[in-house]
Amino acid sequence: MTATENRISDIVATAARQNRELRFLDLKRQNPDRVYIFRVGDFCECYAQDAKFVSELTGLALFYPEGFALVGFPYQAIVDYLPQIINAGKNVCIYDTSSPLNKPQQ
Repeated sequence: MTATENRISDIVATAARQNRELRFLDLKRQNPDRVYIFRVGDFCECYAQDAKFVSELTGLALFYPEGFALVGFPYQAIVDYLPQIINAGKNVCIYDTSSPLNKPQQ
């Protein structure tokens, strides 16, 4: 891949992440008590205050790409992390970004 192709790929990935972050903020405004998990291909991501909560609860590393808190884990690991979040008393919505309807699943 050329340098230009790498740069274009980076820009597209950043735009997609920012779109998910905006969608998260919109969903969070509507239902602030829920933890939102976004499925992105073979990975799951949580953002902002949800990322901080999940990181503290599970010990997963917390990142701040471009200043927005992010925690991620492989989709297969959801069977380990989802019960921890629910047992902590939280309602969870999983937002599958590959779904044609892009609606959260509770």
